[in-house]
Amino acid sequence: MFAAPGGQPNAWADFDGDGDLDLFVGFGAGKPNRLYRNDRGTFVDIATSAGVADLTDTRAAAWDDFDSDGDIDVPK
Repeated sequence: MFAAPGGQPNAWADFDGDGDLDLFVGFGAGKPNRLYRNDRGTFVDIATSAGVADLTDTRAAAWDDFDSDGDIDVPK
């Protein structure tokens, strides 16, 4: 799962508030970005359902509270 070639930036954060760090990985053009939700040590790729599996060249990633609701948001 984590051995996919072409990964560029990565950013760790607990975006779902369960106490486990989750991982966003951006990829080069033509490869979908990945968002791994950490379910107690099992990582599940939810990038498509979260709307971040785009195929553009992703060279940077950062977590933030983009909508000011108090929750960390998925980088897009």
